[in-house]
Amino acid sequence: MTIELFLQELEKNLHGLKSEERQNALAYYREYLEEAGDAVEQALENLGSPQSVAERILSDEMPVFSGISETSRKSSGTGDLIFGIVIILITSPFWLIIAFLWLMVVFTLVILVFSFGAATILAPIQGIVFLTNHLLGDGLWSIGSGLLCAGVTMLIWKPCLNGIVKSSQFVWKQTVHVCKKLFRKENYA
Repeated sequence: MTIELFLQELEKNLHGLKSEERQNALAYYREYLEEAGDAVEQALENLGSPQSVAERILSDEMPVFSGISETSRKSSGTGDLIFGIVIILITSPFWLIIAFLWLMVVFTLVILVFSFGAATILAPIQGIVFLTNHLLGDGLWSIGSGLLCAGVTMLIWKPCLNGIVKSSQFVWKQTVHVCKKLFRKENYA
């Protein structure tokens, strides 16, 4: 695909933008592709189809630049960094409480599984000690409790592990998303 064909297709798919924004987007991608020189095919491949680029622009995943030079875009990052840090500090009571609660849930699940696992091993040992001391009822009760704990451990370990993994992935994904929004670390190409 040539640069001109790509830009024509892109322009067709940007019909939802104002004329000035559409022209800015086209100028930006023309400059980007022309700077690629001999690697135009690779640059086009990296961008994806004109339809996908237009969808990202229209969904605000890719900014439309209004004649801002590359150096001024980079220098505006300092203001974005300061703004992001201020927002993080102001909202810290809220997200610190949420992070603490999430860590407590993870800690509780780990302790729950560990406790049942430990009881699986220790209760039968205690039962054997009781049996050797001629305490038949207490010994059988302890061995039965250990077997019950083994069953509970087998039932809960996998859901607890999945809960920890899924919640960790969710928290990480949301943290990255918020940081990208705060610090405006968007992929411009």
